[in-house]
Amino acid sequence: MTSAAVDRFVARFEAAHGARLFRRSTRTLSLTPDSERFLAEIRGPALALVAAASRLGAPLGVAGTVRVTAAPSLAPTLLRALAPLLDLHPTLRLELALDDHQADLGGGRWDLAVRIAPG
Repeated sequence: MTSAAVDRFVARFEAAHGARLFRRSTRTLSLTPDSERFLAEIRGPALALVAAASRLGAPLGVAGTVRVTAAPSLAPTLLRALAPLLDLHPTLRLELALDDHQADLGGGRWDLAVRIAPG
């Protein structure tokens, strides 16, 4: 998804539920207390859904290396978000590079780049 599409999705979700998910400033992005609670509540059911689907015969085995580059300020949030995925798929490896440089996504080195930009 493009960052604009993610922004629109988040805005619609926030409007539909009457809650802000992120505290935004020019330099940081962090979760609100509402979104921390929401994440805690859905983490277990989301993992249970993936596990149940894998038992139905839908192969969800994931293996390999996912290369992610992100701003250093996003490290705690990314690691909290990705930890359940890595626990569920022990053959999945995460290569995380933390820097503020803009990544060349066309070069094929990175699978995902996470940055925060002014809206």
